[in-house]
Amino acid sequence: MIHAPHPALLASRKPVIITAVLLAGFIAAGTGLLVLSLYLAAPSAGRAWSVVTSGQTWAVISGAGWQAFLSASLSVILGLVAARSLHRRRMFPGRGLFLALSFMAMIVPTTVAAIGLVQLWGRNGFIRQQLDAFGGADGLFPAYGLEM
Repeated sequence: MIHAPHPALLASRKPVIITAVLLAGFIAAGTGLLVLSLYLAAPSAGRAWSVVTSGQTWAVISGAGWQAFLSASLSVILGLVAARSLHRRRMFPGRGLFLALSFMAMIVPTTVAAIGLVQLWGRNGFIRQQLDAFGGADGLFPAYGLEM
């Protein structure tokens, strides 16, 4: 069954385009300021500029950009296929498990980051142990008040 789109979806897309252009402009300006600050703050600005403009640096940047583009494209394609399938088939065996596994992608990275912080800064963390070896870290508070 095909439904008519909501009137809000038929409204002008001009605000979306303006927002996208502004966001791209802010990202470009931020990147430019970052490169400029690297150029001005480096002890030998010429050397820093040669690193920024070297072919190897741009090969790394373009490779990372290409990998990010491919990864995002594949994720969007797989997400659209999964969303369409879940919408068309409301009930099928394993639907709940599939949804639960899909939500894990939003939960796991945050949990891993939190565990990593505690492992570094916690009572028995690596950084805490190194500070204890160099005279103690009695005045150092554990990460976010957690003590492990």
